[in-house]
Amino acid sequence: VCVSAAEHPQEAVEESALTRCLEDVYKIWVVGNSPSEVLLATLEEVLPVIFTVFCFTKQNVSHLRATCQEVLLWYLSRSETSSALSALRQLSGLQEPKNNVSADFHFAAGSDGGVRLTCRKSCSDGEDELYEKLSGEQWRLECLMQLLAELKDSDLPGDFFLELLQELTSWTSDEHRVDEEEVDVASMTLLEVEQQLLGRADRQAQRLVLLQVLAVMVECLQHSQLLRRTSQVVDFMVSLLQRACVGPDMSSGWNPIESQTLSMGMGLVATLLSAPQLGAEEYSCMSRLLSPLETVSLQHPDALIQELASNLRAVIATHGAYRPENLTAAAGRFSRNAETKPKKKKEVESETNTPEVPVSSSRFLPASSQKPSPTGTVGRSSADVPYPPDNKPLSDWLLEACDPDVPTRAFALRILTQMVQRRDPKLIQAQEKVLTLFMENLE
Repeated sequence: VCVSAAEHPQEAVEESALTRCLEDVYKIWVVGNSPSEVLLATLEEVLPVIFTVFCFTKQNVSHLRATCQEVLLWYLSRSETSSALSALRQLSGLQEPKNNVSADFHFAAGSDGGVRLTCRKSCSDGEDELYEKLSGEQWRLECLMQLLAELKDSDLPGDFFLELLQELTSWTSDEHRVDEEEVDVASMTLLEVEQQLLGRADRQAQRLVLLQVLAVMVECLQHSQLLRRTSQVVDFMVSLLQRACVGPDMSSGWNPIESQTLSMGMGLVATLLSAPQLGAEEYSCMSRLLSPLETVSLQHPDALIQELASNLRAVIATHGAYRPENLTAAAGRFSRNAETKPKKKKEVESETNTPEVPVSSSRFLPASSQKPSPTGTVGRSSADVPYPPDNKPLSDWLLEACDPDVPTRAFALRILTQMVQRRDPKLIQAQEKVLTLFMENLE
């Protein structure tokens, strides 16, 4: 892959040779299945080339696609987390790969369903060349996300996502500090000015790549795969709060998009805190949120966000001993209807005294998010839920009871249980279906 086009004017690697090479790699690493340090380090050196072949086979019909995919997944699932993250940075374009296909060559389809390496034809049109470059980068990212989607029982996609978010936070902090510093161009030489401008351009280009990778990850991967563990959710919130604390939105002006994102994030924390049994380990993990929550509660221009941040901080600091009655209700309202402008103090007081949770969203919130009863108790039992919550026919509840979404299915089963307890006549005709549903969910 490091040869020049002058040495090989037409075909650098034949189809049969490349096929035999990839099959040998598959036999030694995947079939042998012995992830020693030497094997992992050796495979890491050629991983970018194998990934380039994989991206090409995804656009064409080739019997090498599965081979390349198995080799890539074998490395990502068996190497150390630090090595796997470094490899992902190389494959995503965030870091210069150690070895890759020379720019003068590209892969082409072989006559027997394989791949061969040939010289790249020069493109006279600059726009076509730029389009080919950008579309190729986008396709490589999409192929990388397809690989990460195969790692269903791994924390690697989430760790990579959180590492990128932390890097984005560092970029935000550095840029905010650079903007405050005035560069004295008059005292600099022309060479120093040029280096200053080129350095800034390189940083901007790197940040664009980072944003592109994050955008493709969020678009292609499910949130349940990016944030599998509670600690990953906490890391996500720490990164979000840190960016909010260093961003310009905290000191001047009003950015409705950032504030809405911040509100939804704190609603997520409130949902975590509303879990029925949180141990010392979970609270210890959430203690990292105390400092950024304090900053938000003191500096954010929206009084509602200030109050919610202060309440969340109090719950975490006391390990749940102190829990405001309207905490989860306010968080649920934030997560769906975050305001785009700050509210007055009177409006804040009126809303916090009478929290309301929409019926359509209450099924996803715990009992503590319901409106407090007149006796002062927090939440209500399942029997206190309005029956039925809406005028849906029985067939709709039966369909929702089979829904793959767990909260939707749980809420439908809850309604069907109440209908059985109340001896609803509608269930007589469908009693066999209801009994089958209950039996399947007990298994």
